[in-house]
Amino acid sequence: MRRKTLPVENPNQFFAYKPFDASRIAILLTQNPMCKELYENFIHYRIEKINSQGYMQLDCHFNEEFSSIGVKKMPIDLLLDLSIGFIEFCKKSIDRNFYLFIPIECSKISNYSVYKKEKLPHHIFVYGYDDEQQVFLCSEFFYFSKKGYSFEVVSYLEMEEAFLDLQNQTTPEMMNKEQFQWLKDIQLLKSFADYKDKFTIQRVQSGLRFYLDGRDCYGNKGYLKDVYYGIAIYNLLEEYINEILKENYELFDIRCFTLIFFHFRYLRLQAEFIKQNYDIEKQDVFIKKFLDLEKCANILLNVAIKYQITRKKAILQNIIKKIKEMKEGDINILTQYINYLEHL
Repeated sequence: MRRKTLPVENPNQFFAYKPFDASRIAILLTQNPMCKELYENFIHYRIEKINSQGYMQLDCHFNEEFSSIGVKKMPIDLLLDLSIGFIEFCKKSIDRNFYLFIPIECSKISNYSVYKKEKLPHHIFVYGYDDEQQVFLCSEFFYFSKKGYSFEVVSYLEMEEAFLDLQNQTTPEMMNKEQFQWLKDIQLLKSFADYKDKFTIQRVQSGLRFYLDGRDCYGNKGYLKDVYYGIAIYNLLEEYINEILKENYELFDIRCFTLIFFHFRYLRLQAEFIKQNYDIEKQDVFIKKFLDLEKCANILLNVAIKYQITRKKAILQNIIKKIKEMKEGDINILTQYINYLEHL
């Protein structure tokens, strides 16, 4: 009987927004020295505008690429053609020090709050296995909105059933659409011990300038249709709220407001990190300003939650007002911060 566990740390105190983000932070926090790109990449985010059945939807992500985490994709159709079998494939991947990021049907796994209740395709992060107990060691948002990111064990058989069930849900028509491509890949994540740290204040400045210009962390702008970066997301959120006012959407997605909250949290964490590692005395001023904006963003998030519960249209007008205030505050503080860093 074999057991193997790859190193992970709970990301909740730092950040846990989506499985993509949380799984990578669980790896990053175990690296020695810790990957300092973490303080650069997560101030950047993107929102994709999707028109689904005539409704506007927003899909939100932080930048998830890191020099110290390698990502390989295993096409699921190829895996299903191999004789190795799903369970053995997962175990052999972990034996070779690859973490797994697997698309599954949550309603087939008893740890989930939706077990046997409703269909819910999602990702699950697998970092170990135990042959004696016949379980995989996993982490995910098992309880979704009820609790935070958590670590659980999932039986081999449930995991395999959840994996195959999701594959049986796919159709050729679905897979012709880009938004469903994630259903057909298993991601294998590798932690690189020989990562060379490149964190500099100059890179922080460059990244913040990109952010203020609506670019991604690499300086790209407008190269993907209906994908918005940095400061550009505020106008997108206004468009989203106005669309809801006009069309009476039943679905109201608060994840975009969570994204803004964590953006300011990351700016604060980054400013604290720079203070600790570069001995900058006046950094406290900006740490406080980022904390104040983080609190304002939390108020905006709570207002969005209030609308989600009550559906009172007057709240949406208040949300638009607060979005404008957040955008103005974001531009002002980052402009000051870039100038301050430039004169260090």
